[in-house]
Amino acid sequence: MWNSNKLYTECSRSGPRCASYLAAVVDTANEAALIATQKLAICLPPKAKVEKLRKVVLKELEVQPQARASSAASVALRALKRKWPCPTHFGTD
Repeated sequence: MWNSNKLYTECSRSGPRCASYLAAVVDTANEAALIATQKLAICLPPKAKVEKLRKVVLKELEVQPQARASSAASVALRALKRKWPCPTHFGTD
């Protein structure tokens, strides 16, 4: 498992590891949310690029360097949910 220092290092490089990790965070968060509540956790815009996700998470880690002691998934999830929250009425219906 990655810690947030690893996430920061990989996302600073703009390589495929960061992109893959963040795509997995979004997929996992939304799948878990659907199972638990039938609502998505993160509502990305239709044409969202993984590069934008990388920039959002990297900014979070730069603005909140103390977060680098936390798990990478929790930091990424918090940053992505803050940037792209789902409306409270948004679900699968």
